[in-house]
Amino acid sequence: LAAWRSYNWLNRGHLDPTAVATFLIFDNRMPRSLSFCYGEICANLQDLEAAYGTSYACGDSARAIAQQLDNGREADIYRLGFRDFVSSFMADSNQLTLAISADFNLGP
Repeated sequence: LAAWRSYNWLNRGHLDPTAVATFLIFDNRMPRSLSFCYGEICANLQDLEAAYGTSYACGDSARAIAQQLDNGREADIYRLGFRDFVSSFMADSNQLTLAISADFNLGP
């Protein structure tokens, strides 16, 4: 509900599928957007790297995904198609999960 209110406030009630996708994926002002969440992931991994005094591959991967989100816009969704964009993002996120698990020995 909060996301709906925020979207309506920013877009003056104009409901457009591309604008909704852009808001939920790329808008750093929205705490549930993918871009905002990846910013938080990067910050947490950076804190861990600073605490342990080493750089981890998962941190590099997270920063690369965050950079793609920072540079990406509606054109990426149109170019790839929404389904392919989301599928690719999910695959990248899954790889990041595996990298975090390996770097911090979180496996079974």
